[in-house]
Amino acid sequence: MGKSHLVSALRYALIDAGRRVLFTRCSDLVQRLQAARRDLRLPQELTKLDRFDLLILDDLSYVRRDQAETSVLFEAQSEPL
Repeated sequence: MGKSHLVSALRYALIDAGRRVLFTRCSDLVQRLQAARRDLRLPQELTKLDRFDLLILDDLSYVRRDQAETSVLFEAQSEPL
């Protein structure tokens, strides 16, 4: 069983336990956050992410890791709950 399948099983177990879980490819989240920053709505987008108990980022290693991408990921990670 691959990592994505294992994490997906964990996601369903947490959802069954009543938790809110977002499972997304890291690159998709980065694009979403970069678009929000560009449109001056990053705080609102981060607030939407705060609704989840857990964010599962799949394929983290595929993100290019340039300054803009790592910056929005850091902001999402460091946003107070």
